[in-house]
Amino acid sequence: MGKVYFVRTAIFHIYPSVGYRVVYFSQGHTTTSYLINEIQLHTFFLYITHYRGTDSKIGNFMFNQINLTMKKLFVLAALSIAAILPSCSDDYDDTALRGRVDDLEDRVEQLETLCRQLNSDISSLHTLVTALQQNDYVTGVVPVVSGGETVGYTITFTKSDPITIYHGKDGENGHTPVIGVELVNDVYYWTLDGAPLTDSATGARIPASASDGMTPQLRIEEGYWQLSYDGSEWQQLGQATGDKGDTGAAGGDSIFSNVEDNNEEVVFTLADGVTTIVIPRRQTLAISFTEGDTLLFDINETQTIHYTITGGSDRNIIKAEMQNLDDCYTLRTTPTSTTKGTIAITATIPSMNNVIVSVSDGTQTIMAAIAVSIKPSLDENTITVETPGTLSKLLSDYDKSSITELTIIGSLNNSDIATLKSLPNLTILDMENVNIGALLSRAFYQKTSLTSVKLPKTLKTIGNSAFYGCSNLTTVTICNSLTSIGESAFHNCNLTSIIIPDNVTSIGAGAFWACSSLTTITISNNITSIEECTFYGCSSLTNVTIPDSVTSIGTSAFAECSSLTVVTIGNNVTSIGDFAFRDCSSLTTIYCKAQTPPEMTYSGFENLYHCTLYVPVGCKDAYAADYWKNAKEIIETDFSKLN
Repeated sequence: MGKVYFVRTAIFHIYPSVGYRVVYFSQGHTTTSYLINEIQLHTFFLYITHYRGTDSKIGNFMFNQINLTMKKLFVLAALSIAAILPSCSDDYDDTALRGRVDDLEDRVEQLETLCRQLNSDISSLHTLVTALQQNDYVTGVVPVVSGGETVGYTITFTKSDPITIYHGKDGENGHTPVIGVELVNDVYYWTLDGAPLTDSATGARIPASASDGMTPQLRIEEGYWQLSYDGSEWQQLGQATGDKGDTGAAGGDSIFSNVEDNNEEVVFTLADGVTTIVIPRRQTLAISFTEGDTLLFDINETQTIHYTITGGSDRNIIKAEMQNLDDCYTLRTTPTSTTKGTIAITATIPSMNNVIVSVSDGTQTIMAAIAVSIKPSLDENTITVETPGTLSKLLSDYDKSSITELTIIGSLNNSDIATLKSLPNLTILDMENVNIGALLSRAFYQKTSLTSVKLPKTLKTIGNSAFYGCSNLTTVTICNSLTSIGESAFHNCNLTSIIIPDNVTSIGAGAFWACSSLTTITISNNITSIEECTFYGCSSLTNVTIPDSVTSIGTSAFAECSSLTVVTIGNNVTSIGDFAFRDCSSLTTIYCKAQTPPEMTYSGFENLYHCTLYVPVGCKDAYAADYWKNAKEIIETDFSKLN
């Protein structure tokens, strides 16, 4: 008995023989017999049966499903039968037959592999479209190597699953369908051989989007490519074999024609050579600080740091905190976008510490440190300023609160003066060798820490209220270059003595008002007027000499100088304002060198009746005929002998 096999419309009967098997091939009304050896039979069995024994047994095997394996069987069986010579000779040479069978097996396997690769590429293309729409990033591109050549790439993503895509080439015969995508109004749609792929029921284009897209599938059935986008209905396309029945060569068209990785993005070019899908490369998460990562602080100083995040995503989260919780710093983080923002650092009492900045994008987290500490003390008390306006920069690396004495050499401008004013504990300031022509108004206004100031040799003008309210300022050295002192320039200072150089031609009203510690004063010999309230309230002043250059003494010029005992009035004074010496309760002696009694009202010297008035020789009668007659006593004096 032999085995019986039913293969589609053909029946194979196999009977044992010595060293050979007899095969009867029946199809329709035709039956043909063949004698084949054991090797040929074994090759035949590889594609027909699972039978592995050598004994003759009766069995049958029915193929009810048409699949790729059965297509192999049909093709191989047909070729085998066509090639078998009807001979029972032991010398039959089956080498050619075996070669054709092996070649056919390779070709079928290659078609199978191509089909799998194409379906893999189609799925990969869908993944790329999805990654693009979901703002995914490429994290790796690894070549797929076969036989020493790159045949494709494995792509990994931040969120999507890895994919593998292949390069291909045209087959020698037959046509491999090319699946692609086309971007229309910001939506990707599937294409087949460059033409839109449409729903057979509605005619609508099939989207390749992540939310509503379908992934087409290919298969080879009965020698033809078939396409489905729903997995149930299949559309027959071109032959998977050539027009003459020759099987196409390995490969076939690839969905992807090129993959370019430029470190910032990966560009996938489809088979048409035009359509591209660009997926950003996942960059390493990093943060940088515009102001650097080392900061020095003064007491109660706030500095704002600008940061930039690179390689993150739209889900970046940033957090800043102190490494050591010593209550010396406070932090405030203000993002202005997903990649930029500021960190405000306030030092109450600066200590050595670190600001730890953490950044996370949901998949990776990094940390960076900003070193913070107090500014160092100025070891030397002298700073040389070569370029005006740079003093602040020169002092920026030092603890400003530690600077109590400072000598400045060089050229300054108004911003440098402001820097000096900002030093919180500056007490002694030497600007003698500074090149600056004027101190503007309020230059050191209410700078109460100052106790001693040497003004520049080049200084010509002291502005209004320049040292107003410097209540601890006891000493001011004024150089000969000075020509004018502004109004209230030294109001309420604690000066004990002042020498106004002869080059000074004007002193503003109230210039030394309320300098209650001022005991002695030397007034420039080029002053022509003592303005109102110039020395008002100088309650420690005991003696004052008004130079001969002065022609007028303003209202309340020396009012409330309660310790004033002696006043000498120059020979050119012609007028004395109201209340000029009001409340000078200690005044006892007045030397008036003017030949003509200066004009004044009764209020000029409220305490005149307690004073002895000394006048030039021969002028007593003139003084006695005026308000001056109210003096306690009028005595003529030779002033040339007083000096």
